[in-house]
Amino acid sequence: MVKTDLRVLKTQMALENAFLELLSEKTLEKISLKELVDHAVVGKGTFYLHYKDLNTFSEKIVTKSLQEYRDSLRLKLTSYQKGKSLLELVLPLEQKYQILLAIPGYKSKFTLTLRQILLEHFVEADFLLGIDLFVENIAGILALLRSGNLPSDLEQIQESLTNYDHFLHKYLF
Repeated sequence: MVKTDLRVLKTQMALENAFLELLSEKTLEKISLKELVDHAVVGKGTFYLHYKDLNTFSEKIVTKSLQEYRDSLRLKLTSYQKGKSLLELVLPLEQKYQILLAIPGYKSKFTLTLRQILLEHFVEADFLLGIDLFVENIAGILALLRSGNLPSDLEQIQESLTNYDHFLHKYLF
């Protein structure tokens, strides 16, 4: 196992946290490198030791978050039982996933990731349309959460979307 220097980890976490904070306030295009490093209290030179540019950095954050989501969801799906709420299982309520929707192309990468994982678990081809509809709806729910048009509490979301969940179980899964 390769050990990573604790200072490197702290720097990467400071940059990632600063990036997510800034991204919650503005679009990626409006975030400057200077603003990011100032917010993270990291020097520009240190940033360039780890990343080529801001686009490379944001792509790394996207890749990392999708891998974390992929790993978490695969683990959750191993204990999934038919009749349980699939919505509750796959909907990532961590604010980070909502914030990352501000990055162009993130939504499509997220939906592709979710689709691949669900196809691994629900192998039957009959579910293909249901999975595609479900995945698009999850991405839509994340976008609504980001816009503030849905409550951020899973219980309230579950209550609001109970009919949708019943529809999924009755017709799709």
